[in-house]
Amino acid sequence: MEFNSWFQKSIARDPKVLVQFHLEEKQVMKLHYSNREDGIRLIKLNGRLDGLGVDGIEVEFIRLCTGDGLLVLVDLSGVSYMSSIGIPMLVGGAKLVFSRNGKMALCKPRSNVEFVLDMAGISQIIPIYKDMKAAVLALTKLSVE
Repeated sequence: MEFNSWFQKSIARDPKVLVQFHLEEKQVMKLHYSNREDGIRLIKLNGRLDGLGVDGIEVEFIRLCTGDGLLVLVDLSGVSYMSSIGIPMLVGGAKLVFSRNGKMALCKPRSNVEFVLDMAGISQIIPIYKDMKAAVLALTKLSVE
């Protein structure tokens, strides 16, 4: 059965299917973090960094960017989509980190996410690295100097 046909029949039987499909389509943003042995706080983001995603994690993200001399690495490899709404959260976190003599970097953005970051000029504010190893080396080198 073709998807559109199945979808229309499902909606006719149960309108909640549309809501369920929409919720499944909108992946919930998840934030995981760990404090590595090398002193870096690794924040991994997974999902869509859009209005709904930012609302779900912004308070925790900002909390994790608060502290003296933090080394924060934000892994964006799990971010499937990023709208301009995500930019202020990243910049706000970076400002907190930088204001307390810390360092922040972003790493492993997907090409569509990297495009949004480039368009917003984020690399002028927060360094962006293609891989984790380069980001870790840059952060730890920056913290020694």
